Amino acid sequence: MKTLGAIGIALFAGALYASTGRDLVVSVPFDFTVGQTLFTPGEYRVDVQKATSSLVIESVDGAQRAMILAQKTPGDSQVSPLLTFNVYGEARFLSKIQTGGTTVWQLARGSQETQLGRAGEPVVTTVRARLGGE
Repeated sequence: MKTLGAIGIALFAGALYASTGRDLVVSVPFDFTVGQTLFTPGEYRVDVQKATSSLVIESVDGAQRAMILAQKTPGDSQVSPLLTFNVYGEARFLSKIQTGGTTVWQLARGSQETQLGRAGEPVVTTVRARLGGE
């Protein structure tokens, strides 16, 4: 039983270590939506959970938080972390996150974005992020 407990602690510590330092920090100057959650302008942490293909977006003060599934896709050779938003009029939706290197996490469109997208293609805007330890 002690062995199982030690293994559980080791796995938990490994998972904790795996997410430490991988967080992105980004200052978003406008309202935006992730899934069904509306975020206000501010500074956010983005944690990529590779094991579950999910993203956790949380304001640095902990007041706003969302978790959403994402699909990992190959990206271009851009090195800097970057968040991409689809813009329809005044509505902005987080659409993908480039964590640095060539990894891109693509978010599925929610029902509100899908409905707005029927009227036309979005304008795309980007916001640079930085690694949490920088």
